[in-house]
Amino acid sequence: MALVMSILRPPHNPSGELLYNSGAVQSVLRVADESWQISHSGEGMLNRVRKMFKGNALALRYMLISLAILAVALVCLDAVIIPSLEDQGKIVSVGWKAENEKLLHYMSMRNRADNNCPVWRSDLFPVTPKKPKSKRILVMGDSYVWGDGYGNMNTIWWRQLQLELERRGYHDVEVIAAGLCGAPTAWELGWAKKIVPEYQPDLVIWGYLTNDPKESDDNKVPLVQSLRLPKDTAFSDRTSKVMEGLFPNLTDQLISVRNKHREEKSGGQYGYQYGDWDKKILEGKNFEQYKKTVQQVADFSHSLSVPSFVMTLPNAITYASSTDSKEPSTGANFFENVRHYYDVRYAPVRDVFVASGMTFYDILDDFISFASAHAPIGIESSKFAYIITPSNSHPGPLAAHFYGVKAADFLEAHYKDALGPRTFTAKKSPSSVVINDVVPPNMNVRQNTEHAFFEYPSNDEELLSMPIRKPYILINFEKPTALKTITLNGDQLKEADVYLTLQSTDKHYDEGPPLELGNKRGKSLCWNIPPSTMNQAEVSSIRISAKFKGPQHGVLMDITPSDSTNH
Repeated sequence: MALVMSILRPPHNPSGELLYNSGAVQSVLRVADESWQISHSGEGMLNRVRKMFKGNALALRYMLISLAILAVALVCLDAVIIPSLEDQGKIVSVGWKAENEKLLHYMSMRNRADNNCPVWRSDLFPVTPKKPKSKRILVMGDSYVWGDGYGNMNTIWWRQLQLELERRGYHDVEVIAAGLCGAPTAWELGWAKKIVPEYQPDLVIWGYLTNDPKESDDNKVPLVQSLRLPKDTAFSDRTSKVMEGLFPNLTDQLISVRNKHREEKSGGQYGYQYGDWDKKILEGKNFEQYKKTVQQVADFSHSLSVPSFVMTLPNAITYASSTDSKEPSTGANFFENVRHYYDVRYAPVRDVFVASGMTFYDILDDFISFASAHAPIGIESSKFAYIITPSNSHPGPLAAHFYGVKAADFLEAHYKDALGPRTFTAKKSPSSVVINDVVPPNMNVRQNTEHAFFEYPSNDEELLSMPIRKPYILINFEKPTALKTITLNGDQLKEADVYLTLQSTDKHYDEGPPLELGNKRGKSLCWNIPPSTMNQAEVSSIRISAKFKGPQHGVLMDITPSDSTNH
């Protein structure tokens, strides 16, 4: 009971105090706490309860009824209400947080980028120093190019640039990217000095984020520390595990409130909140050192025989700071708040890059106009509309696609020579679909022009599950394609359900929940996709949730593209 009381009443937490001071909750907790103390005394629990309520059977009955009502309410809140709110995109809880951990794990498994060679490459997406096409563009970055939180690598913005250039007729240029999570400009410069001579790009794009000016001392200690709270010792690990086992969603919400309160009250003792930190790195010694880094980037870029430029990558999300403890994630002024947040952080850096002779391409105003006009109806001012998952603030399909479009615009306007020849031919339906990314990556995928083979994992706990809340594998296509049929064959296949991720042929990004084709039973299954579904849409990925009769999980998959050429 001490744990329940401490969670409901975190120090100086107004919302927690309100909940804790509720008369009903106080009464239940007081009686329950007495029962808790009794259970730990030398006498038996039953005898002590009898003595406590001797002659007052009505009070005992009310206590038991109150505890039963409270238990039912907690179970309902934990198992029904919180997951429902999470599915509606109103909150983040255990479902998406666990999913994010899996996504990070599987991205680190399939992306072979490391500190020695941070170029994005995998078994299904090989990249070699030798150019497969006449032109190559290199994008330098950090987690925005590494793919933090992405189930489909083709959603990452540099892949969106590749697809956008191909839509415009530039088929002889390859876009590659290099970066690791948390990499500042100084790290990117060090990598570029090795990558550029080896991979011979025809143009370099330096993606800019507000955390890029992070600098360190000679011992690799950051000059400005971001917030890192120490472990919360209010209750033991064992007690936390018990609570998480009983009420995982509720416990997560309460602890999140408590941690946010701890962040706000830390007073800079353990570093700065992110919204303060990414401004502090633009001051004092850190910024003076960053100016030198920028000059080094400029000197290196000017020494190359190929052009380069810096491009900002804003997103419709801001971070709490000491001056604004509430993230402006809703409300009429949402986009103006976003514009202000990034503008004050871009302005000092813009001046430094321009003074060094580097081209600084700031897309902030264009992004605000685009995002405000294309946000999903009903949640225009919700940050969940622009991020890759509700628990990960990296850019989602809308934002990543926009970056690709703006980069293509700038390349066409200023660096057309780096794009190679432009050719337009009548669009034909592809004879086959190329798979270039799967999750999990260890499914032994093999494919040719007619078939694809994979081994469905045996442990459902390891699979992704959100947002459909059932275990599935994810198969991603190199290019979105209109499909006619999907066929699965497996000797021990028992049943399967298939979901499609669709993207509009006009917007070119995914903006809705997966489309379920339905569950089928048997070892040879076929889904016919209605032509109306493919009328103005293409499939970018497939989710498959399957069950098997035995240990043999091999599946032969045939995907037939649509005969239509109206895409």
